[in-house]
Amino acid sequence: MKDRDLDQLLRDLPREGASVGFKTRVLARSQALAHVDDAGRPRWATSLRWSVVAAAALAIVFATVSWREAAEERREEIARHAAEAPEDRTDSLRIETMRNEYRDLEQEMRHLRRLVAASEPLVGVQGNGEYDYVFDLQQITRARGGDAFPVSYRLPE
Repeated sequence: MKDRDLDQLLRDLPREGASVGFKTRVLARSQALAHVDDAGRPRWATSLRWSVVAAAALAIVFATVSWREAAEERREEIARHAAEAPEDRTDSLRIETMRNEYRDLEQEMRHLRRLVAASEPLVGVQGNGEYDYVFDLQQITRARGGDAFPVSYRLPE
C-alpha cells in the first residue's frame, strides 16, 4: 500500500465530534489554571515569596552597610589611640577592639538568622510528584518546645 492510498483511506473515515460539554470543561479548566503558577501554587504566594526575599536582601544590605560604618569608626578610634598611647597599650587596644567586633558580628548573624527564619516560616518538601508537603516551622517549634529551622535557606529552583 502506498502513502497516497493510506492518505485517501484516512480521509474517507468519518470525523469524530467533540463530546457534550467539552467546550465548557475546557473553559472552566483554563479559568481555574489562570490563578495558579506552574507549580500549582496561587500566584499571590509566588509574589509574596519574592517580596520576602527582597525584604531579607534589603535587611542584609542594611546590616552590611551599618557594619562597615561601625568598622570604619573603630579603625579611626584605633588610629587616634595609637597616636596617643604607648606601643604596648596599642596592642591591647587592638585586641580588645577585635574582640568587640567579633562579638558584634556574632550578634548581627544571630539577628539575621532570626529575620530569615521569621520571614520564611514555611518549608516545602517535594513528594513523589503527586503529593507535595509544606511544614510550618512555627507550629513545629510550638509543638516541640524548642527552635525549628530549615537546614538551608536556599530557594527551590
